[in-house]
Amino acid sequence: GVLNGRCIDGGFCNDGLICVEDVCVDDPAEGEGEGEGEGEGEGEGEGEGEPPCPDADRDGSCDDDDCDDGDASIRPGADERCDFDDDDCDGALNDGLDCTFLAHSRDTMYAIDPFARTVRTVGAIDLPGSDGLLDVDRDIDGRLLAVTRGGIWVVNPDGTLSEVASITAPTNTNGMAITDTGALFLSNDDGADSAAWRVDRTLADVIRVGTFSPAGQVCPPSSPSAPRCYVSSGDIVFTKTGDLLMSAKDPTARDAPDMLLEINQTTGVTTARGSLGYPRVFGLSDAFGLLFGVTRAGEVLQVDPGSGASALLFTATDSANVVIPFAGAANGPL
Repeated sequence: GVLNGRCIDGGFCNDGLICVEDVCVDDPAEGEGEGEGEGEGEGEGEGEGEPPCPDADRDGSCDDDDCDDGDASIRPGADERCDFDDDDCDGALNDGLDCTFLAHSRDTMYAIDPFARTVRTVGAIDLPGSDGLLDVDRDIDGRLLAVTRGGIWVVNPDGTLSEVASITAPTNTNGMAITDTGALFLSNDDGADSAAWRVDRTLADVIRVGTFSPAGQVCPPSSPSAPRCYVSSGDIVFTKTGDLLMSAKDPTARDAPDMLLEINQTTGVTTARGSLGYPRVFGLSDAFGLLFGVTRAGEVLQVDPGSGASALLFTATDSANVVIPFAGAANGPL
C-alpha cells in the first residue's frame, strides 16, 4: 500500500501502514480526518458521488442557472457591461450602469439608451443669439463641445455655453468630430464646396482639408456611370478604431438613403462603405464599442461600421409622444 493510497477498510497495507476509512495511513487518528476529507472527495470525483451539473459553455455556472449556455461571459455573478445582454443573469439589463449616448435637436440635449430603447430629455441649450446647435462631440479631456455658426463652445452641465474659439463655420456645417489626438474636424453640405475642414483652436482658423470626392474624380461626376459625389448629410464621427466616418447623401438624390463614407483625414478623399438604409442620418455616435445613428425622423439605429447596414432599434418621442427631430449626436452622458 502507499501512504494515502486506496485500500479496503481493515485490509492489509504495506510498510507498516494501517487501512483506515479506505485509506492507507501511518497513524489511525490522522486516518480518520484524511479519510473523511480526501477519501470522500476522491470518491465523488471518481463517480461515487453525484455527477457535476451540465455546463455547456464551461463558465462554472450550471446550465439551469445560466441564462445563456452558449456564452461564457454571461453567467450569474458576471460583471455587467453596456450591451444588449443580461450579463449577470439577474433579470435586469445593464443594471447600475449609465449606458446612454447624447443626441440633440436644434436646441435641446437628449440621453439615449439604445439597449433599453429609451430617450430622456437632458435639458435645453442656452444658445448665443440666433445660432442653432449644429453638432456636438466629446473632447479628449471629457468635455462636451458644440459647434454653432459663430464658434466652438463647451456645453456646461446647466446648458450654458462657454466659448472655446470664435470661428466662422463653413456654410451649412452639420457635422463635427474630434480625434483621439484632439484634432477637430467639421463637415458641411454646400454643393461643390462641401468638404472636410480642420479647426485650429489656437488660431481660431478653419482650414479646408479636401472635398468629398472619390480619389482622382472631379465632382460633380462627368458621366452617369462615374462614382457618385456626396455631401455631408448630418454628422461625422471618429471611431475607436481610428476611422473618420460620415453619413453622406448624393446631392442629386437627397431623399435616397444615406451612405456611410470613410474620410481620409489628410486629403478629404472619401471611400464608400455602404448604404445606411435610412435618409437624413443626422447624428453618429461611437459608444460602448458599437456605432449608433439618429435621424431627422427620430429613428435610433445600430450601424455596422464596415458595411453601413443599419438596424432600427426604436423611434424616439418626447413626453407628448411627438417624434424628436435629431440633428446630431455624441458619445457618452452629459
